[in-house]
Amino acid sequence: MSAPTVYDVAERSGVSIATVSRVYRNPGSVRDRTRERVLEAARELGYVPSGNARGLASRTTGVLGLCFPDYADPDAEADAEADSDADDAAMLYSGQIIRGMERAARRHGYALLIAASLEGGPESLVAEVAGPDMPLIVTENGIATADDTRRVACYTGALNEVASAIEDGLDVRGYLAWSALDNYEWGSFAPAFGLIAVDRETFERTARPSALWLGSLGRTRELPRTAG
Repeated sequence: MSAPTVYDVAERSGVSIATVSRVYRNPGSVRDRTRERVLEAARELGYVPSGNARGLASRTTGVLGLCFPDYADPDAEADAEADSDADDAAMLYSGQIIRGMERAARRHGYALLIAASLEGGPESLVAEVAGPDMPLIVTENGIATADDTRRVACYTGALNEVASAIEDGLDVRGYLAWSALDNYEWGSFAPAFGLIAVDRETFERTARPSALWLGSLGRTRELPRTAG
C-alpha cells in the first residue's frame, strides 16, 4: 500500500490541496476549524508532509550548514603550534559559536547542519552537502602567528581555494578574513590573528604588511597563485 499523499488528505477533509499545503506551511492563514479538520484527516491517514518535497517546490532547504575545524582531532590541524590549554579554549570558543548559530537559526525557522573538517580539507564535504545551488560564506579564516609571511601564505592558499570552488560552480557569496585586529583569543591577548597589530600598553595600532597586501588584492582584484 502506497503512502498517503496531500491529495488524499485534501479529499478526505474536503478542501483543496492548496489549503492542505497552507496548513503545514503557514497554519495561521487557515481558519481554526478547517485547520483541525485537515490535521485530523492527516492523522487518520498517517500522512507525513515531506520536507524534501517542500524544499523542491520552493527551491529552499531550510537548512544552514556550518563546517569548522575539529580541534579535538589530531588530524584537524597537523601543523598546529598550540598547547593543550589553547586547544581547550579553542574548543570552548567554537562551542559557543555553534550554540549561538543554532539558536539564531532556530529563531528564524532554519535547521543547522554541522560538520567538522579533518586533515585533507573540507572542500569535498562542503561540495557534497551544499551542491552547486546553496550559497556559501567562508567566515573566520586566518592564522595565529607572529610571522606575517605565514599569514600571507595562509590567505593566499585560502583565497585560491575559494576561487577554485567558484570555478567548480559553487555559489560562494563571501570570504571573511580573521581578524582585522589582534584581540582577546583563547583566553589571552597572545595569539596574533590580526592584520593590524595592537600594542596593549599604548593601544597603538599598526597595519602589518599582510594588511597592505590584502588591501592591494581588493583594489586590483588579482589573485596571487600559490607556489608550485
